Amino acid sequence: MSMNDPVREYCRKRGYADHVIQGGIRYLVESWERVVQSIASGEPQYQYDYLNDMDGRQILDEVLSVATSEQRDEYSTRIEIADKRFLAIAIPTRKCIWGEENEKKHDWKKEKHWWYFHRPPNVDNQEW
Repeated sequence: MSMNDPVREYCRKRGYADHVIQGGIRYLVESWERVVQSIASGEPQYQYDYLNDMDGRQILDEVLSVATSEQRDEYSTRIEIADKRFLAIAIPTRKCIWGEENEKKHDWKKEKHWWYFHRPPNVDNQEW
């Protein structure tokens, strides 16, 4: 592990879990791809886990702003493919899946933070 990896350093400073820090951008991208595959294959999505998975997508968004150009070049196509696949199967929600209070607290916007405004097709949660 490179000690001057800006993604790992960002994650460390934000206090993210050790597996996120150690795995860096590769872990975040692979995790997002696994989540999208799980949703696409119709596997059950449990609310707590799903919220955590969408937080992973949020962290991925955050680290892209500090990632090196090499890291962005290496992973941008994979992220784009997973994002498009997610948006093709996920169902838009009326409200933020984390609730209105968190939406306001974090200033999440439907256009920019779209992962917080979609639910998997196989979850029947009227709150979303």
